[in-house]
Amino acid sequence: MKKNLFLILFGILLIPLSCRTEFDSLDTESQNLVKAKKFAVFSKSSPFAKNANSLDYAEAFGYLAQRYDSVNKSNVSGLVNTKNIITHNSDKKLRSVSKSSAFYIEFKLHSKTVFEEDGDIWVLFPKIRDGKVIDLVAGLLTENETEVYYITIDKTSSLFLKNVDLYQKAFDKYFKVDLSGNIHTVSTSARCGFPGSLACEIQEVIIIVNGTGGGYSGPLPGSGNSPGGGCPIYIEYIDDNMDGGGGNGNQNNPDPIGVECEVASVSVTNANNTLHDITVKTKMDDVLKSKINASNEFAVSIGKNSDGTFSISNPKEGGITSGSGPAVTSGNYYGDGHSHAGGKADPSAGDFYEMLGTMFSNPYFEVKYVYGNDFGTPEVYALIVQDSGLVAAFLANYPKSSNYDPATHTFQRGSPVGTEFFNIKELATAGTYINSGDQYGSSAIGLAYILEKFNTGISLAKLDANGNLKKINISQEPIVVPGGNGIPKNGLNISKLYW
Repeated sequence: MKKNLFLILFGILLIPLSCRTEFDSLDTESQNLVKAKKFAVFSKSSPFAKNANSLDYAEAFGYLAQRYDSVNKSNVSGLVNTKNIITHNSDKKLRSVSKSSAFYIEFKLHSKTVFEEDGDIWVLFPKIRDGKVIDLVAGLLTENETEVYYITIDKTSSLFLKNVDLYQKAFDKYFKVDLSGNIHTVSTSARCGFPGSLACEIQEVIIIVNGTGGGYSGPLPGSGNSPGGGCPIYIEYIDDNMDGGGGNGNQNNPDPIGVECEVASVSVTNANNTLHDITVKTKMDDVLKSKINASNEFAVSIGKNSDGTFSISNPKEGGITSGSGPAVTSGNYYGDGHSHAGGKADPSAGDFYEMLGTMFSNPYFEVKYVYGNDFGTPEVYALIVQDSGLVAAFLANYPKSSNYDPATHTFQRGSPVGTEFFNIKELATAGTYINSGDQYGSSAIGLAYILEKFNTGISLAKLDANGNLKKINISQEPIVVPGGNGIPKNGLNISKLYW
């Protein structure tokens, strides 16, 4: 099952931008390329995994459609950049329509997942307007699970003609749209699938296909170029002036709700495994946790030997606001850790830019751990390298000299990076956010946001109560603040990735 050549080439050309890297854990270069391009949302450790052997592909396709619209300022899903009233499920990062005034894809109503013989995987959804099925849209995972497309099925095809009435009957069975456009379930006359409401017990639509083994014979009959592509399409920020639409923007266009290629999950996993290594734990983790109340910072360096073992330097005492580790005792300079003197562990702008400088004289550098005191409890953050090429591009465009204030050890106010950082930090400080993740300092929230906003190639993670690093996701979007007046306002949606 293939798409037109333009889409294939477009996806391939974009792949090196943010989905390719190299890891010691992968055996060959070809394995590395395939691994780096896959979507982590379809992995066994994804939040959409039902169990070790089962994945909710429908929810994953719904998640990525929203991500695509957020990044590309489009409206494929009818859930982003739309006039529809949206409710956000913060647990699964999924939006749903609670009151419709325009089209939307109803991701809760879908076919069974179709697994094709060539490895393609797809699910069929209805597009709804005014309670009527106006189109059928297939979420397609293809090209060895490295590209996702949303294909509007040709209305003259047998796939559409044989199934559109089935979806209309299913929609009429499970949903009711009142005269005001509010969407209810027929059985309860209440919304389902939202936090605090009943679960949607909606059965899959048994579709009619003309292939063998439950699949479709030949390419899915799309009605034109289909939105989607490789992993970078869902990650990178598209400049307003490059989208062909004049870049007017939209107040209802939230920043991306968070997605990663497996390259990112591998990076976080590697940082986790390093922290749990017995040598690293006893000679760095335990040592730096004991220094969080000290009057000065302490730092150690991590070396990685050719056999995969680690070496840890003796802790070196620095100043009140600065500390750098000594040379590694053996192996390549792989990472480091340092404590903040009696303060919280939120990595500073100085920590961030110091890490960038370290990387380019030490090409094997992958992670910086930061330790601090959270009201008597040790806390740990990690700055994790995902893509050194993106790091180089960021540093060239936003150098330390014009974006860092050495007098305050934070980002320079008024600089491109500093402006974004302080805007987000002020929202966090004011409590204008919803949070389904962990507890984070306002500076950590600001830093996590700009790492994604500026496509730096670095992620920020925090050690959770179970001793595992979890990547921090921050998006800026209209939110309803818990305990507020119920009116949406510009704020932050804070979450963590569970893989």
